[in-house]
Amino acid sequence: MATRADVARLAGVSESTVSYALNGQRSIKPETKRRVLAAVKKLNYRPHFAAGVLAGGKSSSIGLIFPSYGGSFSSLHFDYVEGIIDGAKSRGYHVIVWPGEETTSGEISHFYQTGLISGLILMEILDVDARVNALHEAQIPFAMIGRTANPEKFRYVDRDFEKVAEASLAHLVEFGHRGIAVLTHRRVVDGHVVSVDDRFAKAISETATKMSLKIHLITHENSVDGGTLAFKDFTKLKSKVTGVIGLADLLTVGFTAAARSVGIDIPNEISIIGLNNPPQQVNLVQPHLTVISLPAREMGRAAAEILIDEIAGEQTQSPQQLWSGELVQASSTSPLKKP
Repeated sequence: MATRADVARLAGVSESTVSYALNGQRSIKPETKRRVLAAVKKLNYRPHFAAGVLAGGKSSSIGLIFPSYGGSFSSLHFDYVEGIIDGAKSRGYHVIVWPGEETTSGEISHFYQTGLISGLILMEILDVDARVNALHEAQIPFAMIGRTANPEKFRYVDRDFEKVAEASLAHLVEFGHRGIAVLTHRRVVDGHVVSVDDRFAKAISETATKMSLKIHLITHENSVDGGTLAFKDFTKLKSKVTGVIGLADLLTVGFTAAARSVGIDIPNEISIIGLNNPPQQVNLVQPHLTVISLPAREMGRAAAEILIDEIAGEQTQSPQQLWSGELVQASSTSPLKKP
């Protein structure tokens, strides 16, 4: 394995210059930096960043593993990221964002072992997640936004799906709606489902059963086009359904737009409530969406603080947190009009 000394000899510079070229702590001549980087590439050198932080203790950076699993990133995802950055900054840490779907456990372990980061936050958790198990076994500090199927020994923040389900269904029932369609999506990666998709749909279904309500699940990808397809499915149920609950943000936006495009009167013909829509989407939809507010930034901030607590050997807050949000009444829901 190549060393920093090997790179220095090939580039014709000192070892300290190699360090400056890689960490940017001092300005060096462009030509010198080009020679160093060429040597790094030729030797396939992997710097051990831990050497640079030994004097000051642990790295002051955390990593964020952020896969899309074939879907598109929405403003909702970036609300979580902004919260993570805010939470880390408040504790004197920086965040290195690592997007991508093909991140292996070995890559994650190497990323940590370089010393560049002190811990990791994982998003888009699978019900059985190899990343989670690998980090736990390697004793690498981490926290999750989301939960595995058996999360008891892990640190996480997640939505309180049961409370959100109860609040949304109660709102529609209070307005006289009994037939309800639920817009959802379901992503499967390597045979395992993205946990939030199943947890949310299950919570709605079980809560509806307790309330003696009939629901109809409509499943499509979380996109505006997916919402258009969901509306086409909905038209087959229209005589049975007057209330709609959206479990995915873009799916709900696309459904609402498709309904209005064919003259559906919202909320007089159907009432729609979104459970996963960030504030910046609510007022872009006509009529404005009634939602159960999603505190994504606060959840992201909490995840960062939970992780940094573990790194620092402290406990300033609970290491397992469920967040629900509040009902925000807008123009997309109203009492059922009697025929």
